[in-house]
Amino acid sequence: MVTFMAINQPVGRDSWNSDLRKTAHHEAGHAVIAIIVGPPDYRFQSVVIHRPGGDQPASHLSGAVIGPALFPARSMRAEYGTFANFARRILSGPQPRAEAVYRQDMEAQCLVAFAGPLAEAKLCNSSPELILDKEAEGDRIMIENCIRFFDPGEDAFSIARHRLEQRASRLVATHWRDIEAVAVALIRRGELQFDEVAQLIGAS
Repeated sequence: MVTFMAINQPVGRDSWNSDLRKTAHHEAGHAVIAIIVGPPDYRFQSVVIHRPGGDQPASHLSGAVIGPALFPARSMRAEYGTFANFARRILSGPQPRAEAVYRQDMEAQCLVAFAGPLAEAKLCNSSPELILDKEAEGDRIMIENCIRFFDPGEDAFSIARHRLEQRASRLVATHWRDIEAVAVALIRRGELQFDEVAQLIGAS
């Protein structure tokens, strides 16, 4: 099992509730959209907020969706190198899978990665790009690795990234009530299992 999306928020005494709400909506965005766009048999383990303890001045709120990635681009790249090598070894193997199937998984993973920063940005009326650059580097790296696995050229990468961000933005807007419901439950409980999130959004 791997943690495939995470965020760290600096916590100040005066901004505790605000930071907690931002982290909860960020992780709820990941969790809800993972259920919406993932294949029927996909399950993450849990979505969690780690609260800082004590009076440590450097304490941070952190959150994560814990479970298998929808598209393990890094492990595929390490094993096969370029997409051409990957295609030759996998797509023409004993049980070939179409490139479109892997691209679909990649796009779903990008939508999930975008959904956290977009949900946080919608809550705060701020820029998702700022969140990706400063607070959610893991999401940004996931997005870049997945897209570049199929579209390494700069022009193709930019076009694909813009298209996926716009699609993720529409998904977050469409499922905003579900994201808010999961965020509220996260604030109260700190951790939700997959089945609990699915029940909250009516996807069980």
